[in-house]
Amino acid sequence: MQLDALLEMFTDFVTPEDAKAFRDKADGLMRAAGGRKFFDDVLPNLGPECALAILAPPASEKDWFPHIFVALAAHPGGDKDKPADEAVLDAVNWAATTAVFAYNGLGGNPLTLKSMTAEKTKIKYIEGGDGLPPGLRPAFALQHGFLTLGSSPEAIQRAGAILSSKPAVRDTQPILWMSLKHMRKFLTDRREQVADYLAQKDKIDKKEAGKRLDGVLGLFEFIDRIELTHPKDGQFSLRMQMSLALK
Repeated sequence: MQLDALLEMFTDFVTPEDAKAFRDKADGLMRAAGGRKFFDDVLPNLGPECALAILAPPASEKDWFPHIFVALAAHPGGDKDKPADEAVLDAVNWAATTAVFAYNGLGGNPLTLKSMTAEKTKIKYIEGGDGLPPGLRPAFALQHGFLTLGSSPEAIQRAGAILSSKPAVRDTQPILWMSLKHMRKFLTDRREQVADYLAQKDKIDKKEAGKRLDGVLGLFEFIDRIELTHPKDGQFSLRMQMSLALK
């Protein structure tokens, strides 16, 4: 479903006055940040393709925070002078700049909005601050027809590799695919680092933090994979691959 149709459906559940106020505010913010009207110019050019991925960082990477990214299809639209996808990117950049400015006003270790270029893609990311997990550097970019928001520049680069790759041919593409086997491996391999962070963040003993991690691992001990598919209209299929054979 296109996002404009989804939001139009949402406004059906509020009063006409509230719907108009919402539209006016969204349009005003978008014009200030990206120079385009949100509902008329930008929204019709977003989606419907979207994706969320959570991946373990490479074993060689010292920081433990997962590589997370959200990708939303963003099309330029018909106005070559004011492409809608670039307007969305400008709005995200405006929001990030505002957030950094507001955070730095609170004192403490300041945040910095930086930029880099990788594989001809310009990536902006936030670095610094207090208390962020090692490896978390929120980033964003416009690449391969998608607005991509990620947990780090490295996550954005991994997203780019996935978005530009040829999709595997399957009878039914999964809506959700989760490898609990790999999640267990990630938490096992990074147990000490994650326990250290949890202990500092929650001000608890490291042993207690380790017990919490073991509890999470125990919840998914017998499941290796979960897959949700949409074979045909009105039907969904949920499959679970067990790590041990059922008796």
